[in-house]
Amino acid sequence: MEIAKEKPLWVVVFLRGGMDGLSFVYPSKGVDREIYEAERPTLKITPTAKEPELKLSDTLSLHPNAKELHALYQKKSLAVIHAIGLTADSRSHFDAQNLIEQGAESKSHLLQSGWIARYLQATKAQSKITAVSIGQIAPTSLFTYDHALVMDALRPHHWPVGAKYEDDFEKALRSLYALDAPLRPWVSDWGLQTLDTLDELKEIAAKTSESNYPKNEIGGKLQTLARLVTEKPEIEMATIDMGGWDTHKFQGSGVDGAFGNLVGQLLASIAMFYGEVSKKRPVIITVQTPRAFNSLTS
Repeated sequence: MEIAKEKPLWVVVFLRGGMDGLSFVYPSKGVDREIYEAERPTLKITPTAKEPELKLSDTLSLHPNAKELHALYQKKSLAVIHAIGLTADSRSHFDAQNLIEQGAESKSHLLQSGWIARYLQATKAQSKITAVSIGQIAPTSLFTYDHALVMDALRPHHWPVGAKYEDDFEKALRSLYALDAPLRPWVSDWGLQTLDTLDELKEIAAKTSESNYPKNEIGGKLQTLARLVTEKPEIEMATIDMGGWDTHKFQGSGVDGAFGNLVGQLLASIAMFYGEVSKKRPVIITVQTPRAFNSLTS
């Protein structure tokens, strides 16, 4: 199946643990600001001469470390959907994450599939690899979807038989899957497709790539995704996790502390990815967390 160059790529970044929306997008004026300052005497975000206010509206502003995102907002490439969430009453980040990824209303209405899986099935995406998850396991949002690739990095695959026997081992596997066995076509077709995909990834990994992506987890994942979708335009959906947002007493205030560092890492990486990939195809990046959804679109 040939995918048109203008086919959008939708990237879902899930912030594990629960990003603090009132620090990421905070009230800067009015009655809400008064309440905010009273309730958050040490956590409140206060602009300074060194870190000026990044205004979204007359009453809302972005975290000082979100400069890259603010630039996209000014170009009308960013939408911030603030103060929305689940109707279910739960203090558990794990329950909230599960409900969001399933697209379920409450724990009593849990589903057997993820919302991204249902979306892709509803849109009848047909290519062999329509979705990719950059990580070690598939997220709940992709449960029941068969055409998804799960990988943590682009690197050559090696069979556990020693370099001398790798080619012979792969040939033996291909011969095995090619047999007219009773389990065909299900087992054999998936086996051959997996081997073909590994060969494709090996070729992509072998290509040199210079990059200025931040040297951290989210930067590495987005760099991997950028290389992959450049070579495989049939990919329509991608998911990436970023952990560490359950900051507790280490959150800090203003630009300092764990929260400010995470914001800086996230947005510098997203800006780099968006700037690179949106030159080649339309990109939608959705940032999800148990407390909010924020959307970035080209």
